Amino acid sequence: MHSPSPRSVFRRPVLLLCSALLCGCAAVGPQYQAPVPQQLTVPSAWQAALPHAGDTGQLLAWWEQFHDATLNQLLQSAEASNPSLRKAAANIASARANVSTANAAGQPTLTGSAAASRGRTTGTSTTTTTTGALDASWELDLFGSVRRSVESADALVSARRLSWW
Repeated sequence: MHSPSPRSVFRRPVLLLCSALLCGCAAVGPQYQAPVPQQLTVPSAWQAALPHAGDTGQLLAWWEQFHDATLNQLLQSAEASNPSLRKAAANIASARANVSTANAAGQPTLTGSAAASRGRTTGTSTTTTTTGALDASWELDLFGSVRRSVESADALVSARRLSWW
């Protein structure tokens, strides 16, 4: 007859004890109850006060209390080179116009002209002369110059948009 090893003798009670403990963990504590949704009351509008009433001159004066000449110079330089909102919008519009121009360079162009003239010759006869011309052209983008100029113009629009954020 085969006798059980000492390890197998202890394995079964340890497994039973662990499973009993795990089952007991599930029974500890109160039953979960979902929270009742509450209505949040939020104001219909909110506006924060602008620092220094939105006056950049007052803001620059506030920084001068630190008596740091380098900081004051940097702030004045930043204020001088900081574009206004109108200037930024104009820069974006200009860059978008450049995109349209760059795109147009790769498209066919069609030009036309017409003229009419009426003249009297000696006597009672009149002559009418009409002329018309139509010209079409298209630049082939063999070396990618038009494509690269469109990409450059698109990048400029992105740069202008991001520069005033």
